[in-house]
Amino acid sequence: MRYFEIAGGLRVDISEEERDLLVLANDDVLEEDLDERGREVAFRMVSKGLLIRHEDEDKAYYTPNGLQDIGRF
Repeated sequence: MRYFEIAGGLRVDISEEERDLLVLANDDVLEEDLDERGREVAFRMVSKGLLIRHEDEDKAYYTPNGLQDIGRF
């Protein structure tokens, strides 16, 4: 089982499909670049708190809702 730590410090278990979308979203993925299945997975991930959906110039983007690397000791 894989986990992703969201901004609140919680660990959420993720599927392979969700992990692939998180990797893709590291550089802000455009919603129109996703196929129908990818959009459904992204929508589910937004509701789980894994992704953040934001709009800019009438286009929707997804970015991971992960913790920033703060250089833990």
